[in-house]
Amino acid sequence: MSSAEQYIRTEFPVIDSDPHFNRVISYMRGSDVVAWGGLTAAAPAALLALGNQPSDEYNNTGGIAPQVFISERSDEAKDDEEGEISRTLYLADTSGHVNWEATTNTTGIERVRPAAGPKGINFALGLATAMGFMGGFLYSYQKSSLRFWGWEENVREQAMNRKEMDARAAAGLPAYGEPTMDETAQAAAARNSKFAALKFAAIPWFNTTNHKYHLADTTPNKSE
Repeated sequence: MSSAEQYIRTEFPVIDSDPHFNRVISYMRGSDVVAWGGLTAAAPAALLALGNQPSDEYNNTGGIAPQVFISERSDEAKDDEEGEISRTLYLADTSGHVNWEATTNTTGIERVRPAAGPKGINFALGLATAMGFMGGFLYSYQKSSLRFWGWEENVREQAMNRKEMDARAAAGLPAYGEPTMDETAQAAAARNSKFAALKFAAIPWFNTTNHKYHLADTTPNKSE
């Protein structure tokens, strides 16, 4: 089956079954951008919140600590304005039990790798932010792609597409850009990138080529 023959019935009109990367980005809605930003911020926030809960049930109980945090600055710990100690200090007796002098709010990275220090924490927060940014981008890209495919409501995108196609036709330009590959390569590229937004969990793949295999419900969008 050739790329031009593949078709899936959808609830909404199909605008483009394999939209170019630039089109997907430019057609994003404000809600997509908000979701992108929200996921970017959520990742480092989750890392900070991971360890932002004091273990009060272990304070001065003499119980065995579930995990050991040894601060290089434990001897420099000072009370803050609220009377809390800025670091955790453990005092162990000969029986192997630990008397908890105080428990403070530590970040997630401090729980995972106490020796990381401030530099390690900054690196972890930066890495979490980058992962949140990429995850948010892929989520928003997929949402925009679903509207092109007609899988979600796309009234706004239909109007934008008609305007874009009319402008390109008036300027004498190809509807989907000038192809730079022969038909065999175009068909292969279309097969590789079509519905690729559904496979982001495996590998991020985008259509960055101009080809003629773009199924659509409106006549101006149909390939010859």
